[in-house]
Amino acid sequence: MDLRVEKTIKSIFNAFLELRAKNPLEKISVTELSERATINKATFYLHFKDIYDLSDTLESELVNSIIDKISPEEFEREPIAAIDALTEAYASKKNMISILFADTRSQRLAHKVEQGVKELLFSQNPAWKDDCRVNALISYAVFGSYYAFVNNSAFLPVETINAVSRINEQLKPLL
Repeated sequence: MDLRVEKTIKSIFNAFLELRAKNPLEKISVTELSERATINKATFYLHFKDIYDLSDTLESELVNSIIDKISPEEFEREPIAAIDALTEAYASKKNMISILFADTRSQRLAHKVEQGVKELLFSQNPAWKDDCRVNALISYAVFGSYYAFVNNSAFLPVETINAVSRINEQLKPLL
C-alpha cells in the first residue's frame, strides 16, 4: 500500500477512535471525522462507504486479532487453553473493545468472534460443523469468556483471567 494511503487511513482510524470514545456511533458524522483527520470528505469516501463501514472495518480487525490467539490444533488438543487464550485476548484488547463495542454494539463482539472461530475451526475440521458438543463448546468458550471478562471489569484483568482459568479447569472432566 502507498505510504500516503497508509497515513490517510491511519489518520481516519485515529480520528474515528477519538470520536467513538466520546460519542455513540450514530452521532459521528463524516464531516466531523474528516475535519478531525484533516482530510476532505471525498478522501474519506475513497476508502469507506460510510461511518458504519469504517466501524465494521475496525471491528473486523479487532475480531481477527482476537481469533488469531487460538488455533484449531490447540482447540482440539486443549480446549481449556483455547478458552483461556480467548479471555487473555479480550483483556489485551480491553480499550479497543470498550471503544468499538460500546453502546448499542456491545453484543456484536461475541457474535462476531463466535462466527470467526467457527469459520476457522470448521475449515480445518468440517465434521465439527455437525457436532453439537463442539458447537456448544465454541459458544461457551466465546460467550463465557467474553461476558466473564466484561462483566467483571471492576477487577484487575489478571484476576478475571485467573478466575476464568480456574473455572475452566473444573470443566476438564466434562470435555
